[in-house]
Amino acid sequence: MEATRYRRGLEGELARTISSLNNVKGARVHLAIPKSSVFVRDERKPSASVLVELYSGRGLEPGQVAAIVNLVASSVPELNKSQVTVVDQKGNLLSDQGENSELTMAGKQFDYSRR
Repeated sequence: MEATRYRRGLEGELARTISSLNNVKGARVHLAIPKSSVFVRDERKPSASVLVELYSGRGLEPGQVAAIVNLVASSVPELNKSQVTVVDQKGNLLSDQGENSELTMAGKQFDYSRR
């Protein structure tokens, strides 16, 4: 019971913090924090989902999305940035790690320059 209250409180605080960013009208945060197990084989990692409601006609910069991911990941013990998903109210995935990573961007720029 106490763990549920803590999780809900953390979700609310994170949502309020994210809502204070420019272009963000509102936010909801859902944390999936597994119960600890004495069995190593049953160990599961925590994950998080963030839904941001943006003002009409506005979007988030990649740096803002990365900031949201880092904020959530650093707020939950053992939560990796790769386990944080950010979507907007239209269902667009904003936190696609593979497409937005610096290595992927550098590779795309290199491929483009080779043409």
